[in-house]
Amino acid sequence: MADSAINGHDPVTTWDWARNFLTQAASGAESGVIGAGAKHRWMSLDALRALLVEIENIANNLTTTIPGKVLDARQGKALSDAIALRELLANKVSAFQSEPDDTHYPTEKLVKDALDLLTSRID
Repeated sequence: MADSAINGHDPVTTWDWARNFLTQAASGAESGVIGAGAKHRWMSLDALRALLVEIENIANNLTTTIPGKVLDARQGKALSDAIALRELLANKVSAFQSEPDDTHYPTEKLVKDALDLLTSRID
């Protein structure tokens, strides 16, 4: 199966691309051709495979704790959304402000103490 042409070069098969990658001259010259005097970056398939992430080592969740797994990029949005929903610790207040706003959040203790005070006044 031929792939699309890239940067004006003729379309090549996936195998031709892989062969070109594995035999690419370090200088960039004689691409895909083993030429006399050219230094080539030969890489064994085992070495190439070690550089790649295998599909089974990609975690598409936020609960995996297995070492060596990588996080799927789709989890970036999940993390961003979760962080956006959390209250910022810098915006927590332990005393009510004279002028309330929608940026700050009272601590649980502050709310409980205020409710206890109101309850004691009612009794």
